[in-house]
Amino acid sequence: MNKRSLYHCVNPDITIDIDAYIDAETGDLVIEGYDIGPRVGEAWGDSDYEYWLRIGRDDKPALYNSLSTDQHCDPVQLDGRLLDLVVENFSNNRAVSLLEEHCKVHQVPAKFSSYV
Repeated sequence: MNKRSLYHCVNPDITIDIDAYIDAETGDLVIEGYDIGPRVGEAWGDSDYEYWLRIGRDDKPALYNSLSTDQHCDPVQLDGRLLDLVVENFSNNRAVSLLEEHCKVHQVPAKFSSYV
């Protein structure tokens, strides 16, 4: 798995990690976040919060086209170039919500899930 870090922050009251990768089994693009610490417990009643956004294998070309001026990506290079674009455009603590909003605006199907 070629995982790319979109955000990493360590504070006394919260640690946040957000990564992007291609799921080896499904081919989906996954943006995965994990928050842990006392601040998470105050907000959610548990000390950790996991959340992720999945863009299906068949929808990755549409996402690529919405992020790139190069509309014709070689399918062999699509995953690596898409990960590069996600890093370039969404490397911050709001990566999951911003990418989800981007997908809505550009009509790219995306599924958000979370676990507390």
